[in-house]
Amino acid sequence: MNPIRLEYWQFLRDNPGSTITFSEWRSVRESKIPREENSYSPYCPECSACGEEGCCSALLCKMSENGDYCQGYLKDLKYGYSVHNELLEMLGDDPIYKEKVDEILDRNFDRFYTKETKVDNPEKAYRS
Repeated sequence: MNPIRLEYWQFLRDNPGSTITFSEWRSVRESKIPREENSYSPYCPECSACGEEGCCSALLCKMSENGDYCQGYLKDLKYGYSVHNELLEMLGDDPIYKEKVDEILDRNFDRFYTKETKVDNPEKAYRS
């Protein structure tokens, strides 16, 4: 998790009744930072990703033209999709793995697509 999101979640932990969104909180936070200190940030202006490999999930990226790391995250997602398809093809037909592969596919389908369990926060789904 990147530091700015961690700071936001710590704010929410310390203020359990707060309904402020991450975007609102970040705007207020940035408005309190003096201009010269606020001139550079290593974090993406769209999703606050840090761009460090393995740190921030590509699932959180908004794939915006204004994002700092979107092309890298898109490449990560394409790589994962390609590997997933090859592994699924290789393992899915093998009777030894078929039942387990079907179980994993069903569980993740329910996690992302069924109405009752649809997750609006991809990081939550990714980590659960």
